[in-house]
Amino acid sequence: MATKQIPHYSKLLHIFFFLFACATQQVFAQTAPSSEPSKPVSKVKPLDELKAAVEKLRQETNTPAVGIALVNKDEVSWVAGLGQANLEKKIKADENTLFRIASTSKMFIGLAVLKLVEEGKLHLDDKVQMLTPEITFQNKWEATHPVLLVHLLEHTTGWDDMHPADFGFDSSDTLDIKDGLAFHPHSRVSRWVPGTRMAYCSTGTVVAAYIVEKVSGKKFEDYVQENFFQPLQMPTTSYFESEAVKKSGATLYSEGVPQRYQYHLYRPDGALNTSAKEMANFLRFLVQRGRFGDQTLLSAASFDRMEKGTSTLGAAKGVRAGYGLTSMSNGFDGYKIPFYGHQGRVVGGVTDLFYAPSLQQGYVIMLNTDNYEALDRIVDLVRQYLLRDSQKKAVPDLPMPTEFKKLNGWYRLINPRNEISRFVDDITNLSTFEVEGKYLLRSTLFDGITLKAQAMDNHHLMDANSGLAAVAIVNDPLEGEVIQVRNAMYKSIPGLYFWGLNIALGSWAVFALLNVIMVAVVVVRRMLHKTSEARNIKLIALPMLATFLIVLAKFSGAIFGEGDADWGQVSATSVTTMICSLAYAVVSLYCLWLAIRQIRQQAQAKVYWHAYALSLLHGLLVVYLAYYGIIGIRTWAY
Repeated sequence: MATKQIPHYSKLLHIFFFLFACATQQVFAQTAPSSEPSKPVSKVKPLDELKAAVEKLRQETNTPAVGIALVNKDEVSWVAGLGQANLEKKIKADENTLFRIASTSKMFIGLAVLKLVEEGKLHLDDKVQMLTPEITFQNKWEATHPVLLVHLLEHTTGWDDMHPADFGFDSSDTLDIKDGLAFHPHSRVSRWVPGTRMAYCSTGTVVAAYIVEKVSGKKFEDYVQENFFQPLQMPTTSYFESEAVKKSGATLYSEGVPQRYQYHLYRPDGALNTSAKEMANFLRFLVQRGRFGDQTLLSAASFDRMEKGTSTLGAAKGVRAGYGLTSMSNGFDGYKIPFYGHQGRVVGGVTDLFYAPSLQQGYVIMLNTDNYEALDRIVDLVRQYLLRDSQKKAVPDLPMPTEFKKLNGWYRLINPRNEISRFVDDITNLSTFEVEGKYLLRSTLFDGITLKAQAMDNHHLMDANSGLAAVAIVNDPLEGEVIQVRNAMYKSIPGLYFWGLNIALGSWAVFALLNVIMVAVVVVRRMLHKTSEARNIKLIALPMLATFLIVLAKFSGAIFGEGDADWGQVSATSVTTMICSLAYAVVSLYCLWLAIRQIRQQAQAKVYWHAYALSLLHGLLVVYLAYYGIIGIRTWAY
């Protein structure tokens, strides 16, 4: 697992509280003008300015260590380790410090497959079932739309990403890839027709790594070592906790807490340890499109293929922004220059590795903390530096193509990363699409405008940052007409569904808080002997108990531990979530029954209208969660 996945079922209460907060307060931020007189600008080389800015930002964000490398086609511009690799032992980081790069490891799976393709030993259209019948997966469309090798590498199998049980497995460096894949095959079920929608799936790339192992006759790690690490002069880069890692590995920190070395159930997917110095060599190989020194390890044509996704419906219509073949694409600040590479996320570490073919430059940034804001800010500094001599490209001033003008309306996401998270995705990713003049805008309730696309020709809309075609209207075999934006796919929904769901959730948050206030008022009045009325105390107290149970389910990780093993194994965290979600359903349904009975019997029913309303909302939420399988969920078995 390269990316830490905070369990999505623990995020639901964040959504409700966010809705209430939006209704009750606004936060304004402003920057005070400096009282210091302006100083003359010193003539410092831009790279020196970048180095100083990165170090200053590292200190401001309390980032223990940063591994960084910048290269161009001719040389390594900067390679360094900044800060401390281990805070407790006060070990300084340097260019040889080894960092965990998590999902960035996937790039070597793609490169290994492409090398075998060049040698004629594999084809991207090979059927996975024929290549490796011993690996279990389910695809009810296999007869007509089989899972292909390309689907594994472009994340278009339709499989779930890793499940909590995968995260909770106590692995070791000795586990074979095949044995790892046999542990929990439950996620490898195609949820839609393979080769139509993209959903990030770490286990798919691991199946591809096993195919490399099977076809080459060598352990995957040995194959990569022989064909990439050795010729690229990366002697300490390793998938294992080697002696070099024990000696020079950076300690990972999550929220300031040092993490033990994590073994990986699916090693090829995200277990690589490497240094800034050695990744600089890998970057030069990428920038030079397969060449390193006097060696050609891979053809430029393979890089062209790696950077281009082909197996989604949108890709067939020209969409190029998004995910390629174990390679992401994005841009920066409206320059319309594409960057290709991969990100990595693991508990206590984050990585960003990208290169721009048109600039013939690239960078890697590795942190030994999971401070995403710090990484994003350093990435911004580095990209500004790389683009310092570039000019923003003009966009053809074209009207919005007719076919996109009809997209105004409300939409839901139809390719969630995990089914377990769909109940959250169906809320947070509810979107509106609106054509304003020559722009197509996508907005969500929580993130505001997340897309501003305009025509690049008569049939394609452009991503403003990368300059790549990003939007297409496609016909999904299961859902009919849908919109693909980069890799996300959206289906039109009635406005009543959009507003009804948001209003219901917002009302739940408001009435839950009101209920707490009313219970507090009753308790205080009884303590002051202002009232002796107790007949209806259950009517307002039980809905608060229901609220407490769902809040406890949400915060069980914060109370008992929210590490991977806490969700992926039987633990206080996972058991509390299961019991509280079940208890929430029982108490909520009892509240609803009690409210219906009381409103028929009590002449003063109007006094308790807020309790009736909350009981009804609790009942609706139970139905919603039960529909998605969250009530009584056993995360360790998922």
